[in-house]
Amino acid sequence: MEVLIIEDEQATSRQIVRHLESYGSKLQILQPLTSVSETIAWLSNNPEPDLIFSDVELGDGLCFEIFSELPLNVPIVFLTAYDRYMLKAFEVNSIDYILKPASEERMHQAVDKYFKRHVSSNYEFELHQLLKELKLKELNYKQRFLVKKGAKTVVIRIFEIAYFEKDEVVFLVTRNSGKFVVNHSLEELISILDPKLFFRVNRQCIVHVDCIKEMKPAINNLKIALEGFLNLEIIVSQRNVPAFRKWLEL
Repeated sequence: MEVLIIEDEQATSRQIVRHLESYGSKLQILQPLTSVSETIAWLSNNPEPDLIFSDVELGDGLCFEIFSELPLNVPIVFLTAYDRYMLKAFEVNSIDYILKPASEERMHQAVDKYFKRHVSSNYEFELHQLLKELKLKELNYKQRFLVKKGAKTVVIRIFEIAYFEKDEVVFLVTRNSGKFVVNHSLEELISILDPKLFFRVNRQCIVHVDCIKEMKPAINNLKIALEGFLNLEIIVSQRNVPAFRKWLEL
């Protein structure tokens, strides 16, 4: 069976190939692809593979652009560092969702699931149950934070937040410029916040969509200004610009 890998980081791509090759001779690994545009072009001019392993965030956008552009029937295993795309993934032919870094054993489990998909009458039922669980998870995104203000503990609700920033510790910054320490890393925050409302624009900052006032191009990246923060400009890293623009249009 033919397996296509879509991954823009060469080291990760090589590791995926090694893990899949160790599964055995059942798998024929095709030349990995690295971007949304390259993949659309390749799939438009070649027979569909039997299985796709795909990263979500590619250099020129989210991989979901591929699957909305082309009507594919290929099962997909998503590989990503974030779980915020999980529900979306299972709406586009996904059979598994693996958080990086992926172990050889976990990759083999995904291939086993592919074979199970073709022989098990229980597969559709199992997928339906998984989607129900993911939708319940979507309803449980964090709605408020308890933070310290002197001797008091105050409640900050999601709609009051402008952004989170990392500067030795992680701060929650409210729309009225209140600044509070939170006991979460940015990685933890992005997994418990609603991805429709919050986006991690770079390694130090997560912003709330309703606080974004304007954008302007900068060298190799993008600068954004937030409502109510006159002297603050936040850089959207070059890698994140395509996904950020897509997110703003949702």
